[in-house]
Amino acid sequence: MDKRDKKPSMLFDVNVELTKIHIFSEHAHERLATSISNTYAFFVGFLVLFFTLFYSNIISLFSFILAVFVFFVGTIYESIYIRQHYKKNIATISKMIEQVKEKKELPSLQDLIHQR
Repeated sequence: MDKRDKKPSMLFDVNVELTKIHIFSEHAHERLATSISNTYAFFVGFLVLFFTLFYSNIISLFSFILAVFVFFVGTIYESIYIRQHYKKNIATISKMIEQVKEKKELPSLQDLIHQR
């Protein structure tokens, strides 16, 4: 049986499926990089704000250190959470690769990206 004899919707195109995986992985990496950049920018912004308040004698040294510590811990927690989410995306990519190896069609790209 020739490929031309099958209906176009029944064809399994490995290149299309691999392209979906590639786009999904790029999307996951972009979200990781953006989230981490925003988290650290937020931390640095508050660090500058609290340092300015301390320098202007509006808050005490203890308040400054406490505020920096709280925001630092929050930043570390957020970074760990973001990286765990990225690891879940990597596991999803591995499953998708296995599906392609088994010649199973992946969901649409829009469904893959919005499966949160």
